Amino acid sequence: MKLYASEIRVGMLIEYKNDLWQVLKTQHVKPGKGGAFAQVEMKSVNKNTKLNERFRSSESVEKASLDETKFNYLYDDETDYHFMDPKSYEQINIKKETVGDKGKMLTENLEVSISFYNERTFNGRATQSSYMYN
Repeated sequence: MKLYASEIRVGMLIEYKNDLWQVLKTQHVKPGKGGAFAQVEMKSVNKNTKLNERFRSSESVEKASLDETKFNYLYDDETDYHFMDPKSYEQINIKKETVGDKGKMLTENLEVSISFYNERTFNGRATQSSYMYN
């Protein structure tokens, strides 16, 4: 989905320069001379680098589309957390490094929404809307 520069918000995921970026800061600037623009600070999800970019108000960027699926937390082992889709009984595992410290909040059978980007785990949260990992 195309977004104009003025529609970019903090926390959004956008596809830019063949990479996936999370918006950290955005500021709409209207200088005395010239056209308005959005100053956007972004962090690459894949490379863990930051980028400050200016987008003219007329420019557009592609908003990343995420697929969200509900899973139940099952258990953890030395390296992974294990989840099951309650509809298909498909099980997936997510590395502990991806989940981070928020994995300590997981309890057996906790319902969690996990977001995928191009079939890659991106983000998850408990369904009570408390964020689990990012």
